[in-house]
Amino acid sequence: MIIIVVKVLLAAILGTIIGFERDVHGRDAGLRTHLLVCVGSALFMLISLLIYTDYQVGDPARIAAQIIAGIGFLGAGSIIKDGVTVKGLTTAAVLWCVAGVGMACGAGYYFLAIFITAVALIGLLAFGKFERTYKKDHYKILEITMQEEGKLQNVIEYINEQTPYIILSYNCYFENEKFKLQFTVKIKETANSDSNFENMIALKNNLKVEKISLINKN
Repeated sequence: MIIIVVKVLLAAILGTIIGFERDVHGRDAGLRTHLLVCVGSALFMLISLLIYTDYQVGDPARIAAQIIAGIGFLGAGSIIKDGVTVKGLTTAAVLWCVAGVGMACGAGYYFLAIFITAVALIGLLAFGKFERTYKKDHYKILEITMQEEGKLQNVIEYINEQTPYIILSYNCYFENEKFKLQFTVKIKETANSDSNFENMIALKNNLKVEKISLINKN
């Protein structure tokens, strides 16, 4: 009985530690969610092992396999699509990792559980700061509303020649009797890509553009 308590308490502590980091950064899946995921995974792992030990029936790996598959639904719930931007991917990955930590605790692999928790925290804290030290390519949606059709080639030439954007793909359609162009563009190695966006205003004078929007794309 003592060993069971130790396993569950260790799972609770490790889940809480990782959940605290998510909570501090304002994520919906925070301290309590990660605590419950970790403890729940430990519980299911313990049940699986106890049934096999006490009754000599079943396969201890079956419940573990279902945890791995089932946690994907909880992770998917933390992923939010906001326009063209997707948020919550890191939190979903953390939930998946915490489930593994709980399973390790339930199976009695204490060192493995503690080690994975430490690695996860280093990845979340240290690498989070490191990612902000180097430049990245940015991908955005450039949306242009025009009064008339037939200027597509002019717009493409202007974007390629006069802006810092590289066109990857585009789509054009009519909406409310307006001609709209949507470009998926790449802004290469610029810390503040929006600062160059003001140059696009010149399009209004040359091509009768009504509106230009630059939207973040994950």
